[in-house]
Formats: sequence, structure tokens, C-alpha cells
Amino acid sequence: MHASLHPELFSSAHGIALDPMPAELQRIATFFLMIDPPQHTLYRRLISSAFTPRHVAQIEEQVRKNAAAVVTNWWVPARSTSSPPARRDCP
Repeated sequence: MHASLHPELFSSAHGIALDPMPAELQRIATFFLMIDPPQHTLYRRLISSAFTPRHVAQIEEQVRKNAAAVVTNWWVPARSTSSPPARRDCP
């Protein structure tokens, strides 16, 4: 809670990636995640109606299918039960 009330101390404006990424690419890839109030508040107000429980329920099945596909394609099944699955490269 403290972090969300103090964007001057806990800012995403400089990026959210652990690895360095060109600023322009980072802005495009993670636009909404990287902005702080008051800009974040403005955009959140603009898109919040798309995320009401009724609207989310309408797309829930497709989101679940997409998430399952991502997980299935991301992890390679382990060859034995004693070893963890191996991560595939990101597309």
C-alpha cells in the first residue's frame, strides 16, 4: 500500500525490465505498466469500463485458453519426474 501512495519513491517510469532495453522499445512494450500517477490514473479511468466483472466474464474462457496455450508452449515436459521442466525460449 505504501508504494502505491508514493510514486515519487516507487516509480515504474524508468522501466520494469531487469535487463536493459532501449527506452523507446520499453515504452511501446510496457506502456501502461511503466507510468505513474497522475498519467496512470488518467489511463486507468479511460480503460476501467472494459474490466468490469461483466466484461471480464465475457472474455474469461478465451483468456483461460490463451493462458493454457502460453504455459503449454513455454514449458517442455520433464523427461523424468525427478527433474524440473525446462524453459523454452520466448517467441
